[in-house]
Amino acid sequence: MRGIIVFLLLWTAIVAPAQQLLTLDEAVALALGQHPEIKAAMAELEVAEGLRKTAFSLPNPAIFAESPTGRFYTIGISQSLEFPGVYFSRSAELKASESVADANLQITRQALIREVSLAFAEARYSASMQQCLMAQDSIMTTITAIARRQSEAGSIDALSLTRAGLVSGEVHREWLSMKVKAVAAMHRLTHSFLDSSGVYAVEVYGDNFRSAATIRMEGRSSLESLAERQSVLAASRVTTARYRMWPGLMLGYLNQGDRNAGAFYGWQAGITIPLWWWQYSGQLQAARAGREAAAFRQEAVAMEVHMVKQQLLERYRQALADMEYYKQTALPASRSLAEQSARFFESGQIDLLEHLGNMREVREVHERFIAAAYALDVTAAELEYIQN
Repeated sequence: MRGIIVFLLLWTAIVAPAQQLLTLDEAVALALGQHPEIKAAMAELEVAEGLRKTAFSLPNPAIFAESPTGRFYTIGISQSLEFPGVYFSRSAELKASESVADANLQITRQALIREVSLAFAEARYSASMQQCLMAQDSIMTTITAIARRQSEAGSIDALSLTRAGLVSGEVHREWLSMKVKAVAAMHRLTHSFLDSSGVYAVEVYGDNFRSAATIRMEGRSSLESLAERQSVLAASRVTTARYRMWPGLMLGYLNQGDRNAGAFYGWQAGITIPLWWWQYSGQLQAARAGREAAAFRQEAVAMEVHMVKQQLLERYRQALADMEYYKQTALPASRSLAEQSARFFESGQIDLLEHLGNMREVREVHERFIAAAYALDVTAAELEYIQN
């Protein structure tokens, strides 16, 4: 009996020889290296980098043939240019757009890390519960066998035997159900984020448990950085729209004199007049509204991040306190209760029903410990995402 109870209190990973014991860092590295969301975000960054080359893009020149005197044809060319400030502001706008794409890539990375961390925590929780219930199922099977022998010897009544069988059957059912959930949780982790051809296992929650996530509180979050860069982009669009209201330039060449006239007299220069002012004023109005919206959005994101961060910090501190209680008090007390109950039951000092009640309390303590460890992992993953 004591050997079975010791087995209940051993919290180590159950890993088949063909399985690879997976850590959270390894899972994150595998996901970041192959997940299509990361590849898509990197491709979008390449798009922004390519568009920066178009900052000084010009309209195609017009080449035409004309007979200025009616006696011969000559070839002419015309090139229109926007106001020079447009090109410089457009360069700043595309640089800001590239910065936004880079921030989006960082957020995509953090979001993927969060999803992997949550899936990893779920797999770890399911594996821990499966091991706990498997050990409890083994114990209850042994207790039921002892109860059957005592019933045959007339030491206990039929009610106690029925109660033992009922509890044992319920624990066995819960173990089989959790076994299916553990397989499903590991399947979601591996097939959604990792190499589906690999066979992995995770370490279960034990006395030496520490959250797999890493909390770094320095610096600003990627969400705040993205909102700030979007504000810079919106401001650069206002500058571009304002410069486009200025006259542009037009250069060209066409020989309008005799065939042998000097080339100097064929040059043309002029300006383009932004006569259709309503389209330019509409673009400027839209850009200003976009700048204002981006500023409000940046302020809202900062407020949201601060509020969520404070809530998560409170939950994180509570989860740490819960873990400290279970590791320092509840788990040692449950071990003592399990050992004493087994010893008293074997010596006949307590009856079967009381022993079953004690073992149920031991099981509940370990299940609450697993739930607290899972809550700490989940809170740490959420806090790491909102901060970093």
